[in-house]
Amino acid sequence: MDQYVNKEIWVDERQSELVDCSYFHVVFTTPCELNPLIFANKSLLYDLLHKASGQTLVELMQNKKFLGATPGVIQVLHTWGNNMMFHPHIHCIVSGGGLKGKPKRFVKGKKKHFCLPVNVLKSKFRGKFMAGLQELYDAGKLIMPGDDSIRTPQDWQAFKDSMYKKSWDIDIKETLCGKGNAIQYLGRYVNRVAISEGRILSYDRETVTFKAKDNKQGGKWVVIKVRLQEFIRRFLLHILPKGFQKIRYYGYLSNSQRKKNVARIQKQQKKQRFVSRFAGMGKSEILLELFSDDYHICPRCGADMVKVDFKPRPEAKSNSA
Repeated sequence: MDQYVNKEIWVDERQSELVDCSYFHVVFTTPCELNPLIFANKSLLYDLLHKASGQTLVELMQNKKFLGATPGVIQVLHTWGNNMMFHPHIHCIVSGGGLKGKPKRFVKGKKKHFCLPVNVLKSKFRGKFMAGLQELYDAGKLIMPGDDSIRTPQDWQAFKDSMYKKSWDIDIKETLCGKGNAIQYLGRYVNRVAISEGRILSYDRETVTFKAKDNKQGGKWVVIKVRLQEFIRRFLLHILPKGFQKIRYYGYLSNSQRKKNVARIQKQQKKQRFVSRFAGMGKSEILLELFSDDYHICPRCGADMVKVDFKPRPEAKSNSA
């Protein structure tokens, strides 16, 4: 319940920051050959994945060939595929307009579709990520995967060369019209875990059966049955490092400038598309707003719920000398 309420609060706050322009959903994915290295260096390389994605979008959109202005970018890190295997990628919502000039003014893109060519995005993202990876390697900060595939500087160079030869996967999913569905769409990804309860078909003491979309079969639903230990192993792959921020903001939505920039844009456009629904409300009030039920009242008897503080019984003292 807390996760659901937190997601609704996050969506409400972000919707109040929407401005009048199109929004786009872009997904950045690294080649699967990088997965063992990323898994061995989660904090460092999740951070690099965020930065490479955000900087790629902002720097290209600032180019006069494209938007020529600084966009707003919201990013969420995911680490799983539909089959619960390790598959790190970044979901981004990118504004189709941005701030430019002094004094800053908001300009909208002339085209309804995303203005950045996919091949340009791929090349820039690959360069950003690999440059950051080399810096970490040179500083001796990387832990090499345990398969001994990278043992010497020559191995590292060969590995790097192979990554530059690959075409990195960037998916421009769809255009979102800015009527709130941009944030609602991303909100689905904010508090997700590796698998939803609805995809688990059955389980016993030995196995777990769940359904998943197989992208190799055009998104067809398939049934997967694994041993209980394997299911738990896959789930634990996606625990984030302690304190890691999986949601990040770039461009005019960067944390230090977001409030001021959004207010500036909304003033220029002479409107605020959404007013916060939950501003100033506590969680109990938000629950009442969402479900029309007061969780302080017992749903069975109608009496007030009583909060019980549990305190463990102190251990008996040993009489032995």
